[in-house]
Amino acid sequence: MKQLPQGIWLLIASYAHPRDLPSLARVSRIHPHACRPILYRNLSLRNSRSADETISLLGTTLALRIERLELITDAPISSLWPPLKVIKHMKNLRILTLREASPFTGAPEQQEFVSAIAGCCPKLEEIEVDLPPEVLDEGFDLHGIRKVRWTSSSDSNSLSTPFSDRACRCLLLTSQSTLTHISFPGDIDDFEAEHIISFSTLHFPALQSLVLGTWIDVDSPEIPTALTRFLVAHPTLTEVSLGYSADDEYRIDLDPNVLQAATTPILPALRRLKGHPASIRDIAVHSLTTLELGSGHDPNVRFDFADLFDVLRGKGGLPNVKKLAYYAGVSAEDDMDLCSMCMDGLSALCPQVEVWVGDLPRVGLTLWSVVNILSKFANLRTVFLRSWGVPAPQNLLVLDVARAWQTNVHISNGWSPKMKAAKEYLSYTSRGTKKGA
Repeated sequence: MKQLPQGIWLLIASYAHPRDLPSLARVSRIHPHACRPILYRNLSLRNSRSADETISLLGTTLALRIERLELITDAPISSLWPPLKVIKHMKNLRILTLREASPFTGAPEQQEFVSAIAGCCPKLEEIEVDLPPEVLDEGFDLHGIRKVRWTSSSDSNSLSTPFSDRACRCLLLTSQSTLTHISFPGDIDDFEAEHIISFSTLHFPALQSLVLGTWIDVDSPEIPTALTRFLVAHPTLTEVSLGYSADDEYRIDLDPNVLQAATTPILPALRRLKGHPASIRDIAVHSLTTLELGSGHDPNVRFDFADLFDVLRGKGGLPNVKKLAYYAGVSAEDDMDLCSMCMDGLSALCPQVEVWVGDLPRVGLTLWSVVNILSKFANLRTVFLRSWGVPAPQNLLVLDVARAWQTNVHISNGWSPKMKAAKEYLSYTSRGTKKGA
């Protein structure tokens, strides 16, 4: 074993599962040299735990291996945080994440960090910021960024303020020509209204993905108009996600008048669309391959779905959708009739669905209702249920569903049967409790 060349050990480590690498590294003295370069590709540092020895261990060789760096500031900041001497050697860094609190004591320290990143990390293309609002200075001018995700989930008492955040605004403007993905997944309120309108006037020529969280009490009629104009002005978009609340009435709305007045094709490259049926009704296009829709606490949910189906029928359906996700909100989670109505409409409008993801009603679920719902999709191959509320004695009904379609059926809670290609072979394995998608 000791005589094996270092290159062989590196090859062995590269084929090992990431979760096995720490154990492999502890087996003997020769293993850490093979495992560390792979383990350190994705590095997470907490200033409460990262001692000087940990930072110095990185050195220049391991620092060159780092592709993803996460800085979690969960303790008072010392003079060695963030570790700029090490970061300056991260020539292959592609993804940078900031969490918990600002890693900077002031604007000069932030500018020094930004300058080090800009000068020493030429491959950086993705930024994720999960910090309390307005803790960063406006001087966050990193060029050439392709993907940005900005939220405030680490501060449970705050709504997200990406549109008004000075640092976020600076980053958007600095990398305006290169950004392909913009994700603001947090909940926001009407404080952001003015800034949403300002954001909507920007143009990102390479933009492919726009993900927006739920807008709470954003009631200004100017907001749907501004956002809709933004969508119309970005025909390069292939993914749009419009947030809605699963347990309340809040959702992002669009302005149908702007869509009707458009003189160019609306979102002609769109492949993936997620939102409330009332929000996505007018922007669903034939090019879609993935459709995700759901509702919240909405007394008009049945009308919203019926209206969506009418509009889609007028467009000739969605013949290219291969993956369909249906998420039942508060108003629909116990309504078997509504679920059946939605599956009737969706199976007719999306006849090529192969993957079905989502929820089934919590009450009234039987073997025959499951079979009736899923059998509407003639080409179904894979089903993933986020939750499974059928009592234990009826769990075997999933095997019957799998047998009927030769399907891979994934259950997020409880038993998870898998069916192989051979019709006569069924395996039934327990996976315990697993968090839903």
